[in-house]
Amino acid sequence: MAAKKRGMRKVPLFIETRLGSLGNDFRVAVVQRINIERIKAGDYAHVGLTHQNGSIGTAGPLLLGVDFGRYAKRNIEGQTVVRRDLPKIEKKICYVNPRPFGNPPPCDVTQFRMVWQREHFDGPRHLIEAVVLLAGDESCIVRFNITTALSALNVDIDRELLLALNLLQEAVGGINVFPPEATVEEYLDTIQVKWEILPAGERESNIRKILSSMRPTSQDSLEDLERRANERYDFLESLSPRNIVRGTGGMGGYIGALINDALVVFENLHPGNGTYILFGDWETQSQRTKTDLLTNGSEGEDYIRVIHSGDWQLRIRNLVASRAQ
Repeated sequence: MAAKKRGMRKVPLFIETRLGSLGNDFRVAVVQRINIERIKAGDYAHVGLTHQNGSIGTAGPLLLGVDFGRYAKRNIEGQTVVRRDLPKIEKKICYVNPRPFGNPPPCDVTQFRMVWQREHFDGPRHLIEAVVLLAGDESCIVRFNITTALSALNVDIDRELLLALNLLQEAVGGINVFPPEATVEEYLDTIQVKWEILPAGERESNIRKILSSMRPTSQDSLEDLERRANERYDFLESLSPRNIVRGTGGMGGYIGALINDALVVFENLHPGNGTYILFGDWETQSQRTKTDLLTNGSEGEDYIRVIHSGDWQLRIRNLVASRAQ
């Protein structure tokens, strides 16, 4: 099964940014490239994705059971919300005091307390659908979506959207939003490697653009992400690049320093990643997966990978200086 991530308490910034470009109606969905071996292993069987007799099968929209996770349970049983935005009300509380003072027999106790009001929302019972967009020998591209479209005009949209996002993330480990009638090309655009060229020297506006398409992972917070974005951006600018490049779509976590047409330094803003320096036709090289690059690429000719340990920034500066000549 796909690894579960920590639940979100608020709608991520990149989702809010995406919603700003959509109409009132939208659909919660995500597009992922999945290794066929993971499907064979049953990692996505809970959302109806299987592999039998050499082909990928889907089971249509499915309702995750209450035992699958917190949000799958809320999706079916609903959720009781403490309304701290409303005034407190007086509530009668009755209980048995088993040890009254002085050791008399247990007695019934009645108290009146001021408590927050609570409201129960029924579970929407969202179904999750898996649709194979492209299939290859080693991997496939799949769209996972909540079948019910949501509306920004709904008075409870914030709560409804957050539940739908958490449900999809709990199921397949990713989220996004799309127009209800999005085309296959629009879905594929979010996973294809694309780069936006940003002008060097425009720090504040560039960082805002970079952060607008990102969300924190389960290993860090929004504050960690913003701090890392500022630190890595300043480092890339110190390399005197011609331009800054920002990953979009499937490369939303990457930013790079375009030193010249044949030399780019890439940083991934999520934790646990090293720096990649790509040579030659960097746009073509960046279309490769990290595994393909490390397995089939030639280090020193196609790329150099620098682990973030020791004086890694100095090593990168020296490499760039020697290669930029």
